[in-house]
Amino acid sequence: MNSLSKAVEVVYFCEDLAHENFLRGLIWWVAGETGFQSLKLFPGSVKGGSQVWNALTTYLRRFDAKSYTPSPDLLLVLIDSDCEAQATQTRLREITEGIRQRGTPQVVAGIPTPHVEAWYLCDPEAVWKALGEGVPPEFMQKKRPAWKELFRLRKADCQIDYKDRLRDFLSSLGIQPISGGAEYGESLARNIDPKRMPRDLKEFWEALRSALRACEAFG
Repeated sequence: MNSLSKAVEVVYFCEDLAHENFLRGLIWWVAGETGFQSLKLFPGSVKGGSQVWNALTTYLRRFDAKSYTPSPDLLLVLIDSDCEAQATQTRLREITEGIRQRGTPQVVAGIPTPHVEAWYLCDPEAVWKALGEGVPPEFMQKKRPAWKELFRLRKADCQIDYKDRLRDFLSSLGIQPISGGAEYGESLARNIDPKRMPRDLKEFWEALRSALRACEAFG
């Protein structure tokens, strides 16, 4: 497909603003990497917990409706594991496979462990870059030696509340995040080094790259 001839339509389902901003940043990064100049992003649902499941189930039913309109090129789903990764994966697989069986769009699903904020904190340099415009350089340098402790755990740990960890770190810089740090998600996602990605994020990133390339080849 000529990436200039048609906008690739992407519908996404996720839990909240932290998911949405990170996801949008990741999409635009991968799109730029794969050569897409035009994407259309549509939120299918940005609701927490069981509401995401309900929205996905409703979306699945729409494919059986006679009045259903043409499907998008790509469907993305991002739902926290909440330390129940296996159960989440099983339920998500049932829904996404149901969508695939109807010959509708490609489906890429990501399950951050335990929460998407763990992805926000996986690469300290990416956080540094995302915050760079909002914090005086001299203050950033003063705080830099102390922040290694914040990022010392590379693997996701269910004993850690990453939402609080992100807010606490921003507060230590004198930043009072209006959205708990979600406001930095898009910029942060664009700057993450793939070598620092945890396994669940890297799998999602690679699947997203493959899906967009498939859209380019067969769109």
